Amino acid sequence: MKELECEVREIPGGCGAAIDLAGGIFASNMGELTEEIETLQNGRMKNIILNLEKLDFISSSGIGLIVQKNEELRKAGKRLWVVAPNPDIGKIFEQFSLEKIVRILPDEQQAIEEIKQASL
Repeated sequence: MKELECEVREIPGGCGAAIDLAGGIFASNMGELTEEIETLQNGRMKNIILNLEKLDFISSSGIGLIVQKNEELRKAGKRLWVVAPNPDIGKIFEQFSLEKIVRILPDEQQAIEEIKQASL
């Protein structure tokens, strides 16, 4: 089982934050990701991007976490974006119809552009 690595960074222009994920998301290692999202959620960031470019695996528990945090952020007037899932993770998201619940984009730049457009 690969460990989950989370690196938080501010998006240029101050329009939100990104969490770069690598490794795998399992029920046993979701604590750090949950804490990072909650810290941003409780702060001033209105947009949180989960960058999955280097993520190799996501369990159903990880998908549940994304759905839960998306709903919490939405209720708070904030937004969660999921970007750059690899083809295997993209297929899993399709099976769960996750694109009907959370915005999933092929790359981070596209999410940043949409965030900037929405703030005009």
